[in-house]
Amino acid sequence: MATKGESLKGDRVLTYVAIYFFGIFSGIVAYLLAGEMKNAKEAERVRFHGIQAMVLGAVMLVVSFVPFVGIIWVLVWLYGVYLGYVAGRGGEANIPYVSGLANMYK
Repeated sequence: MATKGESLKGDRVLTYVAIYFFGIFSGIVAYLLAGEMKNAKEAERVRFHGIQAMVLGAVMLVVSFVPFVGIIWVLVWLYGVYLGYVAGRGGEANIPYVSGLANMYK
């Protein structure tokens, strides 16, 4: 049986995976709803990952229009889900070059 701390950790992992799962849309929702959070540090972290998810979703959108590279779209999406998992476990999940942009606007 899971303890309360383990359950909360599982919910946090699910939250961060969901931020990256739907790309641009869930990134926007996470960014906007982070303002309603009571914990300022966690709200800032959610905004950071919301911005990264939006940029990653935009990359996925652009790549999806290029013929014969559909596999790249899937790989970018899987990378986003992996980043959500790492972030939910409390690790550093930074996308090179994008994390600097996300730090400016979080």
